[in-house]
Amino acid sequence: MPWLDQVRAVLHGWFPGQEAGAAFTDVLFGDVSPSGKLAVTFPKRLEDEPAFGNFPGTNGKVAYKEGVLVGYRWYDTRKIEPLFPFGYGLSYTTFVYRDLAVSAWDPERGVSVRLKVKNSGARRGAEVVQIYLHAASVTVTRPEQELRAFAKVEPRRWRRTRDHSEAAGAGFRQLRSKTSERDAWRTDPGAYEIRAASSSRDIRLRATVPCRRSEGVPRGRDELLSGHR
Repeated sequence: MPWLDQVRAVLHGWFPGQEAGAAFTDVLFGDVSPSGKLAVTFPKRLEDEPAFGNFPGTNGKVAYKEGVLVGYRWYDTRKIEPLFPFGYGLSYTTFVYRDLAVSAWDPERGVSVRLKVKNSGARRGAEVVQIYLHAASVTVTRPEQELRAFAKVEPRRWRRTRDHSEAAGAGFRQLRSKTSERDAWRTDPGAYEIRAASSSRDIRLRATVPCRRSEGVPRGRDELLSGHR
């Protein structure tokens, strides 16, 4: 997008369907505040892409050399600045994150995450809260951070007389990483950082959860529980 600095804003629609014109008009005229977030990373150049140099491969065969560093995981781990990061999206209002609370890690129930989100602007709008996990000490290759849950909330506008914060909560078990030797999942001991973010590059709150070692468990036990309002 070499013309990006020549425009004041960019409005992008993903497969909007036959009502695209009406939807775009509502946003452009300010009747609706945009609240979508990018499901992919926009790179500054093709050479920054994880698959660059490996695709389309040789003799009809492609080597997926990026391994687990797919998408935003590649950019975050390699410290590559994207044009637009994963999870990014502008709005006609602003949001304040606060009161991040994380439960102690449990091998069966995992971790519960809760926080409050306030609409600090003058317009109505929705925000997609993203919860990332950062493993401080690991014995296998893991990304810098991994999206583990998300929740779309629509808190009321800022009021002085009452607290109109809305809680965004998520529970997940995926502190574990897969061990190829035993085809199982385990948790490396140490500290794990829970990050509440507006995008993969806009971390608003952080909390640390200590974990003890977990023995390998069969695949299927380590599943995302939910992302809810």
